[in-house]
Order: sequence, then C-alpha cells, then structure tokens
Amino acid sequence: LKRFVGVPYLWGGFSPFGYDCSGLAQTLWAWLGLALPRDADQQCAAGRPVDGPPQAGDLLFFGERPEDGDDLRSGITHVALALDAADVLHSAGSANGVTVNSLDPERPAYNAWLREHCLAVRRYA
Repeated sequence: LKRFVGVPYLWGGFSPFGYDCSGLAQTLWAWLGLALPRDADQQCAAGRPVDGPPQAGDLLFFGERPEDGDDLRSGITHVALALDAADVLHSAGSANGVTVNSLDPERPAYNAWLREHCLAVRRYA
C-alpha cells in the first residue's frame, strides 16, 4: 500500500495519475473485491461502525461534527485507510497527494487535524 505514497492529489481522481481521498479508498477496497460507493459520506454509510481502535483496512472518516440532529454524514469531508490502530494512508490536497499520517501524537507523522476531526470508523469485511 505504501507504494501509493507520493501519487499526486487529484480531485475526483482514482487512477495512478492522481487520487482524491475517496477515490483512493474505493480503489484499495476494489482490489479486495468490494465495490464501495464513490464519495466519503456514502462510503461511511456502507460500512459497519467500529467500537474500539481501528484495524488495518478500516476506513476513518473526518470532518466537522454536524449540528445536533443532523446526520453524521453531513459533516464528512475526508476519508483515510487505517494501516494499524494509529497510522492512516490517505490522499489530501494539503499533503500534495497520497501520504501516511498518524493519529498518535508520539509518532513522527502525527497530524493533529486528523485526530481532532475523526468522526467515524467503519469496517467492510
């Protein structure tokens, strides 16, 4: 999976020419034979909620927590693939493409925004 690191960010992209976050998640799961919806909020709805730490392959969803009573999906703006309980692979314009970040402040690739804005974790297999 780490061979994707450095592939450019491309909004709407899902090819080696560039990926956006949901296109990357969709492509990675397609290799395992599972067709995910195209957009991050739809991908969130398609998975089973996870209690506890993420496992490799889970998708983590990020954004702004919606107003009381609003559907959680309405706040989702980003998705990443868990590599383990703390590290994620994702494509972000702010990172200029596919990168690995961590939700663990003790790790060098720590990304505070990701940790503070994680709204949901979903499992698909």
